[in-house]
Amino acid sequence: MDLVFSTDALPQAQRYAAWRDAICDVYVHVDVKAADPERYRGFIRETKFGEVVLTDILLSEQRIRRNNRHISQLDKDCCYVQLPHTGSISVVQSGKTYRSNAARGAIFSATEQYELYGHGDVRSLYLEIPRAAFATRFPHGQVPVSSIINITSGLGRIATEFCSALAT
Repeated sequence: MDLVFSTDALPQAQRYAAWRDAICDVYVHVDVKAADPERYRGFIRETKFGEVVLTDILLSEQRIRRNNRHISQLDKDCCYVQLPHTGSISVVQSGKTYRSNAARGAIFSATEQYELYGHGDVRSLYLEIPRAAFATRFPHGQVPVSSIINITSGLGRIATEFCSALAT
């Protein structure tokens, strides 16, 4: 994986602003609010497999919000599969809240409003999959807007271990 962003080389006072720009450049446009911007730290590593993008991310506690203003400038028509390694993240979408952690991942759509709440520092893998291609894997061609995935057994565990191997 290639390192595409890290706060390590930046002066502390510039880290949070640089992070906000980087997350929008690598993922989709969102609003970001860190719990402690003065001590922010994080990195993003990335690799691409055709249209599918795998990222490995470390982020400090924060709230990430994608709203209608961001969606109206649709930058990517994709879904994210979130596979946390350490820490936990709440995913809020379509009136449902899922808390993901090292045992439970989540799927959410970039074409719908969402909020992510990182509880403390979080290290996670994200698969960015074009929605049309992902939809072919579901009955009736419909990707769930948001859902939880057991990543301790079955296909969830296989996917997590495979993505972890690719990341390393």
